[in-house]
Amino acid sequence: MPERPALALTVAERLIAPRIRRIVELESAAASRPGAVLASALSPERLDIMAEVLALGGRARPPGFPRALPSLLSSVKGIFESLVSLGDNPAGPAVEAPQDFFAVLEQRARRWGVSAIGYARLPRELVFKGKGVLHPNAVVLAMAMDRKRLARAPSPDTAVMVHQTYARLGRAANALARFLRRHGYSAQACHPLGGQVLYPPLGWLAGLGHRGPAGLLVTPYHGPGVRLAAVFTSIENLPLGRGGDPERVERVGEFCSKCGLCIDECPVGAVKRKPTPRPGSVGLVTCIERDKCLPYFAENHGCSVCIRVCPLGR
Repeated sequence: MPERPALALTVAERLIAPRIRRIVELESAAASRPGAVLASALSPERLDIMAEVLALGGRARPPGFPRALPSLLSSVKGIFESLVSLGDNPAGPAVEAPQDFFAVLEQRARRWGVSAIGYARLPRELVFKGKGVLHPNAVVLAMAMDRKRLARAPSPDTAVMVHQTYARLGRAANALARFLRRHGYSAQACHPLGGQVLYPPLGWLAGLGHRGPAGLLVTPYHGPGVRLAAVFTSIENLPLGRGGDPERVERVGEFCSKCGLCIDECPVGAVKRKPTPRPGSVGLVTCIERDKCLPYFAENHGCSVCIRVCPLGR
């Protein structure tokens, strides 16, 4: 009889692979819509973690398998919904919102479990190559992960918790997109698992945190222990800068510049002491040595040590 993780992987591939193919088709259709914000020549490629991990073979396993499978399937369903629901957008969407509308929007988001919310304009270089979103106006969402379960990293329980957070945040992003449509605005939810854009820099632009040494968004209240998503909308008068705490974010940056614990505690020394600027890019850097990180990540439950050891997360 096949071992249980191998059997779970076989089941997962059979259940998920057809849906992933359909999702890629829907992403291409979204990117071909008139007025879509497309990747620039400086944009990065999206990393397909599942495919990369499986390609390693040996003891490599997608994080949390087989216990994370229900949450992973929920996330795939959420991604599918985020793309299919684009057909529900109003034909002539409103482009301006009253200022008191944002307080209601933020209240709803927190009701759905969102820990922090900010607003930003999307630079094209943050859109992954071959992808696109309907609008440059971004509502950025951060959801805190469970600290007690994060403290066990690397562990199967931590990996399962991460997948559960992805699924919950994906549901919140879709709910927020539906809320915007009910009020006459166009919206596109981008799921935290995968997504069409690079989330950490978008979080920095939204004022939700600072770039940590490992390239993660480090927030004032949860450190790097958050997952990120975004909802792109037709609303052009977003309250840019609202939702963040500039003084606290600045102090986070000062702390990170002196701490370096995530660099020192990385089990394989994958966090660069000096980030490498991406060729030709404006502001994007490489913080992780992927060839060191990915194999350990794949064999050790999705690792998360750099998140666990951050004092700001505690």
